[in-house]
Amino acid sequence: MKKVPNVKEFRSSDRHVIKLVYCISLQFVKGSNPYGGAAAGKKSLLAEICSIGIVRKRICAVELFRQGWQINYFQKALATKIIYHATLCIHGTDTPTHGSQACISAPVGSSLGGNSPQFQIISIILLPLNPLYMKAKLTIVVLLALFNIDAYSQIAITSVSTTSSPAPSSFTYTNGGTTYNWGLAPNNNRALLDRFVAGGDSYTYASMLVGTVKLRRVNNAKITGNFTLVWSESVSTASVHNLFSEYQNDMEPFFNNRVYNRGTDNVFDNTSTNCNNIERLDWIYSTGYATAYPDKVGFAVFERGDMGAHDAFCIAAITSLDGLGNPATYSNIVRVTATNYGDPGPNVTYRILKAQNPSNLLDAANGTQNRGGVLISLQNLGIAASQTIYGYSLFANDLPVSATPANLVDYTNSTYFPTNTGASGGLDILAITGISEELSIAPTHFISFTAVENQNKVLLNWKVENETSVDRYEVERSTDGLHFSTIGQQNNTGNSTGSNTYTYSDIAITASSPVLYYRIKQIDRDGSSLYSKTLSIRRNHISSGIVLYPNPVYDNLNINVQSDNTASVHVTIWNISQRKVISQFSNLSNGMNSISINGLEKLPSGIYQLHITWPDGKLITRPFLKQ
Repeated sequence: MKKVPNVKEFRSSDRHVIKLVYCISLQFVKGSNPYGGAAAGKKSLLAEICSIGIVRKRICAVELFRQGWQINYFQKALATKIIYHATLCIHGTDTPTHGSQACISAPVGSSLGGNSPQFQIISIILLPLNPLYMKAKLTIVVLLALFNIDAYSQIAITSVSTTSSPAPSSFTYTNGGTTYNWGLAPNNNRALLDRFVAGGDSYTYASMLVGTVKLRRVNNAKITGNFTLVWSESVSTASVHNLFSEYQNDMEPFFNNRVYNRGTDNVFDNTSTNCNNIERLDWIYSTGYATAYPDKVGFAVFERGDMGAHDAFCIAAITSLDGLGNPATYSNIVRVTATNYGDPGPNVTYRILKAQNPSNLLDAANGTQNRGGVLISLQNLGIAASQTIYGYSLFANDLPVSATPANLVDYTNSTYFPTNTGASGGLDILAITGISEELSIAPTHFISFTAVENQNKVLLNWKVENETSVDRYEVERSTDGLHFSTIGQQNNTGNSTGSNTYTYSDIAITASSPVLYYRIKQIDRDGSSLYSKTLSIRRNHISSGIVLYPNPVYDNLNINVQSDNTASVHVTIWNISQRKVISQFSNLSNGMNSISINGLEKLPSGIYQLHITWPDGKLITRPFLKQ
């Protein structure tokens, strides 16, 4: 039987607080009902609020969504004997009279009657009483759950720790007499989320788990196509807007990040002045993730808004993917309300910008607001220890209460994804997506890993955090991407609590291959190991200019490009109709550089042109085939 927290753990840990507990005393003496008669069946279960302790001579039920659950549903369940065959149970030994315990239950999915089809029984506990009561009384504790589950409350985020990082590129344009400066010093500070505190525990952002953001769109009366609606921290004058973020007018890569001072406005709203056509936001980790500690791992959602008035939303974990890498099944649905948020702040002065992609983003609104956050644990979502998940999805708060996990898959079904969502879709989320882990279980994280060739040397840089268990790092090189050999080593610097940066210079003249592959092997003190991602670099003395691979490409295009100086280049992709379909900026160093462009799978198959433009006007173009 699956182990669950005992009563004392429920009382002592914020993670396991159950906010809505409704109890009523029901004593079954020779099968009689103490309330008697059909009229009593209408009596509300909201008779008494009690603590989570298993109380003698009581039946306690957790009403997880609707406050008006009627006792006749429970009586019907008893009468029809659908309460049998155990799956889960809560147990404890701090009540003086209940002695030992036994568990019985019904199969998951058993209904409590036609009036409440969304309820499921997940556990029943029979508690034999003190012999004094055994002849006449039986205490039964029933724990009920909705598909919209809240059995483990969401955890308010109370403080955050960020790292200041300059925007990786800058971009300036003018429209209607107003100048827009993106990522231009000195107003170019990106606040990258490192850690936060929720429920008194410290969590770290798992930056080595790199996923993909997918925005599922359905055209509505106001917005069609790939529309962009974002906000960034800003400092403005009457005619100049200085946006701290780098310029990015495609919302998917914009959100696949951990930036605490940018986000979107009204992400699921279809009707307001600032609205969109997004019905579902997916963060997909296609390789799958599993943990032995589902109560210590979760998804952090941050929102820009007034203190105590943050927007509600729904969330579910992705439990499987289809053949195209899209969500196929989901976990339980959790509904988050304003009361679940903490307010770590601080206030942010922001500017909202919007445009039809790929047009330049233009001013839409501005203001100053707080920032709130909430953590939804995997356990909260019903994920078991070692169960594999593939990310999560966010939904508007107008998702019907009758929705089941199966109803979440088809985001074009207007019954569950209405295209006229108003204020209930007003979530102003920050550009932070991914997994967060409690610091006590977090492994070493590779925050970044880069490789640049210059003068026949390849300079490797990697940044890591939480090196508590690390002994050393080994640098490995390959000429085919399959067979690696160790070429160097760096010992742990000894700072186990913060982040550290390491460098290694490879004299590549001894390697004859035109393409080299690098990875870092982390070796812990217990002998276990972990690999970084693999980087490839084309050597500049063998081939200059630009190389694209793979070609044809389906989703992610890799570019090796030679630069004669340090520069911020504009990388664009154009379709056969000479329409710009992707735009991003990249910082190049002197020498050979690697650039990645993600999200090509959303483009139709065909021939495309890659353009790389330098600030001085230099232009390199290459054709490629999209599968």
